[in-house]
Parts: sequence; structure tokens; C-alpha cells
Amino acid sequence: MNEKVLVRILKIGVLASFVMPLIVMGQSTIFPFVFAKAIYFRILVEFMVILYAALILWHPQYRPKRTFIFYTVWALMFALIFSSIFGVDFSHSFWGNYERMSGVFTILHFAALMVISASVFRTEEEWSSVWRVSLVVGLIVGITGLNFLLPDDSIMKIGGGGTLGNLIYLANYVMFTVIIAWYVWRTDTNKFWRYAALGVGIIGIAIMMYNGKRGPFIGLLAGGIIGVIAYALASKEKHLRLWCLGALGALLVIAGVTFALRDTKLIQNISVLQSLTHITLSGGTAETRFIAWEIAWKAFREYPVFGWGSENFYYAFNKFYNPKSLEHGYYETWFDRSHNIFFDYLAMNGIVGFLLYISVFLALFYTAIRVFRKAKISLLAYLFILIFFSAFASQSVFVFDHLSSFLLFFLLLAFADSLCRTVPLAAQSTSFHAAGSGFFSSRPVILGVVAVMMLWMVGTFNIREFNINNNTLVYQRLFNGRAGEALANFTALVKGSSVYSQDVSSNYAQAIMNFVQDPQTAQKSELKPFWQLAIDGLQATMSAHPLELNGFLKLAELERMGVAYDPSGLDNAEKYYEQSLALSPKRQQIIYSWTRLKAERKDYDGALKLLDRAIADDSNIGDSYWYKAIVLNQMGKKDEAVVSLKKALDARMRKLPANFQEAIFAADLLSQFQEFALVAPYYEQALKEQPNNARLLITLARVYTKLGAQDKAKEMIDRAQLADPKLVEELKKEIENQKK
Repeated sequence: MNEKVLVRILKIGVLASFVMPLIVMGQSTIFPFVFAKAIYFRILVEFMVILYAALILWHPQYRPKRTFIFYTVWALMFALIFSSIFGVDFSHSFWGNYERMSGVFTILHFAALMVISASVFRTEEEWSSVWRVSLVVGLIVGITGLNFLLPDDSIMKIGGGGTLGNLIYLANYVMFTVIIAWYVWRTDTNKFWRYAALGVGIIGIAIMMYNGKRGPFIGLLAGGIIGVIAYALASKEKHLRLWCLGALGALLVIAGVTFALRDTKLIQNISVLQSLTHITLSGGTAETRFIAWEIAWKAFREYPVFGWGSENFYYAFNKFYNPKSLEHGYYETWFDRSHNIFFDYLAMNGIVGFLLYISVFLALFYTAIRVFRKAKISLLAYLFILIFFSAFASQSVFVFDHLSSFLLFFLLLAFADSLCRTVPLAAQSTSFHAAGSGFFSSRPVILGVVAVMMLWMVGTFNIREFNINNNTLVYQRLFNGRAGEALANFTALVKGSSVYSQDVSSNYAQAIMNFVQDPQTAQKSELKPFWQLAIDGLQATMSAHPLELNGFLKLAELERMGVAYDPSGLDNAEKYYEQSLALSPKRQQIIYSWTRLKAERKDYDGALKLLDRAIADDSNIGDSYWYKAIVLNQMGKKDEAVVSLKKALDARMRKLPANFQEAIFAADLLSQFQEFALVAPYYEQALKEQPNNARLLITLARVYTKLGAQDKAKEMIDRAQLADPKLVEELKKEIENQKK
């Protein structure tokens, strides 16, 4: 095998990995910012593994070296595998899901990329090509996050985070790019790339400020402080040490002045400074993060050794769900991460995974310091490693990993590992095996086995899964007009084998629920096969993933919708709600859905019991009182209903009518008790949805008349006159009678 050709192709493969952050497939895949990225990257690495196997079989000098970094990273990989095996859902841990695609299977590909990169890039000069490509990609990613440059219908603008689909993802990727830009600016031998790096760094900071997320700025600040301290300690000249101390002092002064001026227009108009100077430990996202961290700690205490398994924080969050989360909105009640990488490892991978993750950083810092003291790496490379990983660790307190951050993380590990290989654990241990001995003696056979395995993985776990994901979208478009074809195709998908069957069944069920939202549509007999397939798919999912809360909730909703097909549907729905509540005992969404079902079945006592339970868990949630008012109103207890409705409107998390029906319900109920000052805003809200509803206009005119607002009453009458003249005469006579 030609050594130079293999090394060159593998280097190109490493550079090609930077295509991943740029991939967005909005028309082709579910979760367009994530799924296609993972598939591309995994296929790329699997082909690279074949070539790397050929390289190390015939050229043993490229085999992995026994370094601290290598051992700790692969010890962590094995810990992830064991945590998946001993966790609560192996399949979910190993494969992940469409939304994240960061299961153990994918993470192993990043570790493989690290080994390959560290083997084929040997010097700082060789690594320069990697950082140059990284700068170009980082700049493109950052620019796609500038919404004012994007067309209104761009999926990147809708997602809000450019090609990464998330503002915090984009901000933290740009932060890493800024650090890389600093290193290239200081070390690249090409003048063009030095100035290009300087420009990218400045633009990157501007993009971060436009983005407004403070976590990456905290990471950048922490990395900078560590870098200055490390530089001071490394310097032998007293004046340089004093300069570093002065720089730190100036930074503290600037920070103090900025904080003192935090309420001025200057600071308020710069979103990131406003955010940094108004950090609070209560309220907003801070409180939801503390709730998630508390849940992570409880999860760790339940499974302290290997944890719940990678990707399984969602299950723990459901079990230990804190009802106070809803005080910050429904969006804050569905966490699959604790928004802190260290707590994530503690909860999902136990003490073993957590300590090994920490050991990766310790091994990195220890080795970097060691080889620098032996003058084996340059001062700038040493500072680059310390700054990058200090920034990474600092911002990890507030965010969690994603595919693109994994890419840079493992490539920087490879960079550090390749430069630190000059100090092996033992002088005689430069690689695992000598050429042509033992296991490596049958080189063609070994290469053949590796090639077959990798190609099988390419076809089975990537190309096939991509087609399944893509077809799920394609077949949904067949619902209107080509229902028979859609059913046949979806039957093959739902009943087929996929490592992401949980996502396939869930997406199909959601598509059916959206398609037949109208109760009358749901009763059509021709839709029964679609409904039954959704039921069967979800039941299979629940059998394989018994902790999957969303599956039970969707089953309950489907059973309610399909009562015409199965008379026992409502009873089945009750069972699924009961199972859901067992998985997440304090989750209000389950209670509200179950309450609606009980009210439909006139089990008012059961509905009130559930709602009182929700109120006891957290009395600050207006929705609980709102649904209680509806139930009491249906029971004919108008007085109690009004009391509950007022509590809903006055709660810390106020329940405000979300649509026409809710606005009318609140207004009509309050009108019966002469609460006209409260009534008018809700009729006005309903009027926004139906501005030409003459009867509603007349009703509102009556309310304004009661309030003495004659001008507003006249306005409503005039509008009603235009909409339906016949109804207006009745109102005019009534007003005249009231005046008499």
C-alpha cells in the first residue's frame, strides 16, 4: 500500500469532516440541522477507517501511540458503552435519536477521527491546513447566523442559528473559531492566512455580540484568563510577567466599570453586555437550569455507578420533573439535557463516566504542561491547547455538546495528542504492535474484515436510515390525494426494522394526529387503517422503550380520536394516561389532558381530583385553575367556576385565553357575574380572530354600555351595522331603554 497516497487521502478526509457543520437538508430530512450532518460524518469516518486500517497494517509507524490522552479518551468511550448496557434503555443510548444523533455509536466515530487525525498530522505545520479550513467553515457558519442577510423563508432564519439551527450552538462554535483564529494569526507562516485569521477573529467576536448569548463569552473570557496566567508563568522575563498582571488588572477594571454602568443605555443597547451584567440566580432560564441540575443530581443518586445511560437524561427528567418548570413556559418542561455537560455525564454515565470525562481534561493539561517544559512544543501551541479547553470547560457549565462542537473538541484532542507523542508512557512503547507480528501477520485478511464491516455499517446504519428518514417526509405529502399509496408505504416503514424505530413510529403517529385533528374527519372509516397502524407502531415502541413518556401520551390521544373504530378507546386512553403519570408523577400536561378526557366522560370528580393534585404541586400555574373553572362550569357550579377563573387570570403564570373559544368562555362566564371590567378585554381578543362577527360586536357594545364607555359602544354598533344591519336595531332599542 502506497504510504504517501494513503496519508494524503486520510488528511483530505479529516479536512472533509468540516463540511458537516455546513449541511442543512430542510426539504429532505426530519431534523434537517442534525440528522444529515450525522449521516455524512459517520459515512466519511467509516471509509476513513478502511484506509487507516490499510495504513497501519502496512506502515506500523502510524499506529496509535500509548499516550495519556489516548488512554483516557478510549477509557471514556468504554465507559459510555458500559453505561448504555447497564442503563435504562440501551437502544436509545447507543443510537440516540433524530433530534440529537449523539448516541454512543456516533461518539465512537469522533473518537476514531481523533486517532486517525493524530496519526496522519504530526507537526504544527501539518496541522495548519486543518485550522485554515476550520476558519473558513467557522466564518460561513457565523455569517449564516446573521438573520438580516437571509431571506424570510430560509430555514436557517426560521431556526435562528444558521446552519446549526440553534443560537447557542452557533455562538459556541464561533467562540471556538475565534480561539483558532488567534492561534493561526500568531503562528501561520503564510502572511495571507495570518491577516485572514485576524479578520475572522474580529468578525467572529462581532457575530457573538450580535448573537447575544453570554455562555460563549464567559468561556472565551475564562480561556483568555487562563492563557494570560499560563503565559505569565511560562515567561522567564519579569517585565512580561508584570505585563500579564497588568492585563488581568485592566480586564478586572473594565469588567467593574461595565457592571457599574449596567443600567445605562450604552450597556442596555448591547445585548451580550446587558446579558452578562444582569446575571441572576433566580428567575428566567437560570431557575430552569438549577431545576435541571437538581434533577441530574437526583438521577445520579439513583444510578450512581454507570448512570441512566447516554442520551437517557430525558427519562430521569420525567421521573423527577419539578412542576415549577412550567412557571417559565411549556418550552422549559421538556429537557433531554441538564444544560451542563458535567451534570449530564454525572446523571447519564454515573461516577465512572464523570471521572473519566474529567480525566480527559486532566490528562490533556498534564501532558501539555509536561511536553512544554521539555521544550517539545511551542509556547503558542501550549497556550492554544490550554485556552481552547479552558474555554470549552467553562462554557460547558451552561450548554451541552452538539455534533459540530464534538468535531472541534476531538480534533483539538488529536492536535494535542499528536504533538504530545514525543513523551510516551514508556520509552519502549511507541505503538501497540510491531510490524508483521502476531495479530497483524494476516494483513489482507484483516483489511478485508475491516472493509466488510465498515461497508456494512455504511449501508445499514447510514444510507438505509437516511432513506427511512427521508421517506417519512415524502410519504406524509401523500396523505392528501394519494392516501392508499401513503398507507402502503408507511406500513413498510413503521413495521420495518430501523435503529430509530422509536422516531419513525412517533413521527408517523404525530402526522396522523395532525392530519385528522377534526373530530368528524377522525370518524371516517377509510382512516381506520392509518389510525391502527399508528397504534400498532407506538405499542411496539412502548414495548421496546417502556419509559418513553411521549409514546404513551400519543397513544392516549389516538385512542380518544379513534373511539369510533374501537369502543374501548376511551378506557384505553385512561390507562395510557395512568401509565404516563406513573412515569412523570408531577407533570401538569398529563393531568390537563387526562382532565379533558374525564370531563368528556362526565367524570367530574375524577377531573377535579387530578386538578387539585396539580394545584397542590404548584399553586402558581394559572392553567390548573383554568381547567378547574371549565370543569366546575360544566358541573353547573358557576360561582366556584368564576373564583377559579379569577385565580387563573391572577396566577404567577397567568393563564390567558389562547384562542377564540377560550376568550369567549372567559368573557361569558365573567359576564354572568357582572365582571364587566374583566370581560371587555376577552371579547376584544375574540374580536381579533373574528372582526366581522356581528353578534360578538353587539355583545361587546352592551358591555361598554354597562361600563359607561358610550364612544366605544357606538364604535361597536357602527361596525355591527356594517356586518349585519338587522341585528343592530335590537341593540339600539335596548340602549334606549337603559337610558330611560
